[in-house]
Amino acid sequence: MKPILAPILLVILLGHSGCISRPNGSPLLGEYQMVAVDHSGRRVFTGSISLTSQEQNLAKGQCKIIKEKDAGEAILDQDARCQAFMGGKKITVDFAPSLDDAGLFFEGEFEDGRMTGIWLSRSIGGNTPQGEFSAIKN
Repeated sequence: MKPILAPILLVILLGHSGCISRPNGSPLLGEYQMVAVDHSGRRVFTGSISLTSQEQNLAKGQCKIIKEKDAGEAILDQDARCQAFMGGKKITVDFAPSLDDAGLFFEGEFEDGRMTGIWLSRSIGGNTPQGEFSAIKN
């Protein structure tokens, strides 16, 4: 009985620690810590991205933005649903997918658990690049 129990415990422990890969798991899904800077390199906001489900090229989850004290009025603290669209290495993360004429989004590349690129504000007048961002998978 004991010889059978040891391999079973090993499989349970490895599976719990994340050492067993999931063949159907998307490399995009997971928790990310992000930071965004303006064109001068000053940090504007930090936060997290938690992508929990994916259908084809569209991942959905929860995103949290924490505004820096001197970031200005255009940036608001936020804890809401978000979505990411990925095509090849290109990625777009939309922090307000239900709004067509307001909100923030990222455009960039995804590689090796890291998103990098530019962040933009969306308005009725169009999309305005505001600086750079990076988000690193935990």
